[in-house]
Amino acid sequence: MLAHTWGYLLRLAKRKYRRLSLPALSDMQHNFTRTISNNLPLRLSNFIGREHDLAEVHRLLATQRLVTLTGVGGCGKTRLAIQVAEIASATSGDGVWLVDLTPLRDPNLIPQLVAQTLSLRQPSNQPVFEALLTFVHAKQLLLILDNCEHMIAACAHFVQQMLAQAPALRILATSREPLAIGGEAVYPLEGLAWPSLNLEAAGNRPHDFDPQGLMQFDAVRLFTARAQAISPKFTITAENAPAIMDICQRLDGIPLALELASARVNVLTVQQIAARLDDRLALLTASQRSTSAPHHHSLRAAIDWSYDLLSPPERTLLQRLSLFNAGFTLSTGEAVCGWGAIQRDQVLGLLASLVSKSMVAAETLQGSEARYRLLETMRQYAQEKLSASTEWMAAYNHYLASYVRLTEEVAPKLREQYQQLWFNWLETENDNIRTALSWAVEHGRIEEGLRIGAALFVFWQMRGYAREGRSWFERLLRRADDHVSLAARVNGLTWLSVLAAMAGDLAASTARGAEAMALCKGAGEEGKHLLQVALIGAATAARSAGDYATTYTLGRPIIELFRELGDNTSVATGRLVMGQIATALGKYDEAHALLDASLAFGREATDTILIAMALHALGDLARCEEYFANACAYYAESLPFFGAVGATHELAVAQHGLAYALLRQGNTTRAQALFRESLTVMRTQEDREGVLKGVMGFAALAAAAGLASDSACLYAAARAHEVSKSVTCWPPEKLAYAYYLGQVQAQLSDADFAAAQEKGRALSIEEAIDYALRLPLAAPAPKSAPPLLTAREREIASLIAQGKTNGAIADELVLSKRTVEKHVANILAKLDLTSRAQIIRWALDHTPAAPSPQ
Repeated sequence: MLAHTWGYLLRLAKRKYRRLSLPALSDMQHNFTRTISNNLPLRLSNFIGREHDLAEVHRLLATQRLVTLTGVGGCGKTRLAIQVAEIASATSGDGVWLVDLTPLRDPNLIPQLVAQTLSLRQPSNQPVFEALLTFVHAKQLLLILDNCEHMIAACAHFVQQMLAQAPALRILATSREPLAIGGEAVYPLEGLAWPSLNLEAAGNRPHDFDPQGLMQFDAVRLFTARAQAISPKFTITAENAPAIMDICQRLDGIPLALELASARVNVLTVQQIAARLDDRLALLTASQRSTSAPHHHSLRAAIDWSYDLLSPPERTLLQRLSLFNAGFTLSTGEAVCGWGAIQRDQVLGLLASLVSKSMVAAETLQGSEARYRLLETMRQYAQEKLSASTEWMAAYNHYLASYVRLTEEVAPKLREQYQQLWFNWLETENDNIRTALSWAVEHGRIEEGLRIGAALFVFWQMRGYAREGRSWFERLLRRADDHVSLAARVNGLTWLSVLAAMAGDLAASTARGAEAMALCKGAGEEGKHLLQVALIGAATAARSAGDYATTYTLGRPIIELFRELGDNTSVATGRLVMGQIATALGKYDEAHALLDASLAFGREATDTILIAMALHALGDLARCEEYFANACAYYAESLPFFGAVGATHELAVAQHGLAYALLRQGNTTRAQALFRESLTVMRTQEDREGVLKGVMGFAALAAAAGLASDSACLYAAARAHEVSKSVTCWPPEKLAYAYYLGQVQAQLSDADFAAAQEKGRALSIEEAIDYALRLPLAAPAPKSAPPLLTAREREIASLIAQGKTNGAIADELVLSKRTVEKHVANILAKLDLTSRAQIIRWALDHTPAAPSPQ
C-alpha cells in the first residue's frame, strides 16, 4: 500500500484509471484504494456539512448489508461514502475498499476491477468471479461501489450475488438511481441547507443581513470555505451576504455547483457570479488543471453524464417538464406532457423512472397530492435541450393550451363550495401560469392569453395580484387585432377597466370600459350577448369616478341580463354591487334589501367570497348610517371569510373599515393595530390608493388623539399624492375624512393648519408612511367595565338564544328589523362578542334556571 493520504490516493487512482486499460491494471501489484485504519487517519478537511446524513447512513450500515446513496450529480454522494468509510473502518476487520466504476464501460469487467482493487491473485484456471466469491466468503469488509448508474443492471446482479455468497460482506453503493434489489436500503441525498433569501423581510437593506448567522447553513459554509481557498482574504460581509444567499438558493445547495461557483471569486465578485447564474452551465466549469473526475469538470458535464443514460422517451419527458417554473403534479404533468411521442398513460411510468434516477425531485410527504420539480440547474439544462429540438414550438404551444383549459376549468370553482382549495391551487401554479402568459405575449397567442386572464380575474383580485393582472391585460391587448375573437377582447377590456379602477386610474378605467362598450355596439347581434360583460366595465369606471347615478342606471340591466341567462351567482353579485351604489346614493332601505338578499344567497350557496363581500358592504352601509356598533359586527364577521380564501387585499380593506368603526367607538388601540396591519398589506402589494387611504386612517387616529397638527400634515400628504379624487370618493371614506378633518380645523388656527398642510405636501409617500407609523399616540386609558345590557337588549339576547332570526324577533316585539339589527350590534359591542353564536352562549350562561316543578 502507498503511505499517502486518502485524498491523494483517490485522485491518483482516478487519473490512472483514465489513463490505463484493464489489462495494464491486471499487472499492477498495488491497489489504488486502501484499507482505512486508525494508524493512517483519513483527512477530509474539505468535507463540510452532512453531519446528519453521516450519522444516518452509518446507522443504516449497522443493520443493513446494502445501502445505496442516491442523488443528482454533484450532490456529494462520493464524499459522504468516503466519510462513512472512515467511521466504518473500526468495525470492518478486513478493511474498507472503494471501487470507482466511472471509467468502466464494459459491465462484464466489474468483477475483475473489484478483484484488482482487493489485490486478489486468482488462479489462471479459475474464472475471476468465482475467485472473487471464494475470497470474500469469509471476509468482514465494507465494499464501496462508486458511480453505479451507467451500469445499473450489471451492478445490481453483481451485488446480489456477492451478498448471497459472503454473509459478513457489507456494500455501500453510490448511484443516481437505486439498484432495486431485495434488502437494499436507499438513502437519497439532497443539496446542502441554504438560507432563504427574503429581501422584503430584511427591508431591502444590506446591513439587515447577519453574516455570522449565515454560517450555520452548510451551503454557505461550503461556498465560503472554497472561496477562501481560492482567495484567502474572502469573507462574508453585510454587502455580499444577499448575493451569497442567492447563489446558494439558486444552485439548490448542490456541493459541486457551489464549488464551481466559488472558484470564480478570483475573477468575479459574488454579486457578478449571482448575476451570471442565468447562464450557469457556461459559468460553472473547473480549471484545466482540475484532478476531479471528468464528469465533475463542469456542471454541464455532470448533467451530461446523467442525461446520456436516459432513454429517448425519458429525455423527451424531461425536456417537456422543464417548462414548469413552479413544479407540477402528476395531473398537470400528464396534461402538459402527454401528447405526440408520449401518451398521457405513459407519463407516470416515465416520471417514476426520472425520479428514481434523481433527475426529478418528488415531494410526497405533504398535502394530498405529490408534487414534483426539477432542480433549477437541471431545468435550465433540459430547456436548452428542448430549444435545440424540433418540437420546442409545439411543446410551448401545448403547454399554453393546457393552461388555458386548466384555468378555465378552475374559474367557476372559485365561487363554489371548495373555493379555498382552488385558490390555493392557482397560487401554487402561479409561476407556471406566468410562463404560459409570457409565451402568449411573446409569440402572438393573444386569444389564449386573454382567456387565461379572464379566468384568473377573481384570483388576481382576491389574492392581491391586481397590479400584475392589469399589466398582463395591457400587454396582451396592445397586440390584439381582428384575429382575436370579440368575446376575448371584450372580456379583456372589461376586466382591465375594473383592475384600473382598483388602482385608482380613473382615466384608464373609463377609456377601457368605453372601448368594450363600443366593440359590443358595433358587432350587431353578437355584441348583444357580450353587453352584460361590457356594462360591468362601464359601471365600474363610473363608480370609481364617483358618478353613482350612472352606475345605478347601468347596473339594473346587468342584473336583468344575468337573470335571463339563469346565472344566479352573477345576479347575487349584481345585487351586491347595486347595494353598494344605493348606499353611495343614500338609498339606505334599498341598499339593505339588496345586500341582505346577496348575503342570503351567498350563505345558501356557501360562496365564501360573496358572503365576505356582502358583510363588508353592510359594514360600509352601517358606517354611513353612523351605526358604528353594527359596522363593527359586520366587518368583524367578514374577516374570517376573507381569510379563508386567502383574499389578503380584501381582508386588509375590511380591516381598514373596522378600524374606522372602532375608532368612532373610542377603541383607539385596536383601531391603530388594524390600520397598521392594513397599511402593511397595501404597501407590500404596491396598492397606491390603499396606501394613501391607510395614511389617512392614521391621520384620523392623530385627530382622535388630539394631535391636530400631525393629522393635518398626514391628510395633506395623502391628498397631495392621489391621482384622482378616488381616495375620498367612496362615502364611508368621505364621511370619515370630513368628520376628522373638521375636528382638526376646529383645533388649529388658520396659520397653523396651513403650515401643517404645507409640511405634509412636501412629504414623499414613503416619508408619509414612516411619519404615520411613528406617531406618538398616547397609551389608552384603562378600559372600564362594559356597560350592562338594557332590558330590551336582554330580551333580544334571550330570543336569539331561542334560535329566532332578526325578522322573527322584530315581529314578536313589534319593532322594525332595522331596530332589532341595531340592538344586536349594541349587544355585540357591549359584550365584546363577534357572532350570534357567542350571544346564545352568553344568554344561556346569564339566564336564571327555571324553577323545578313541585
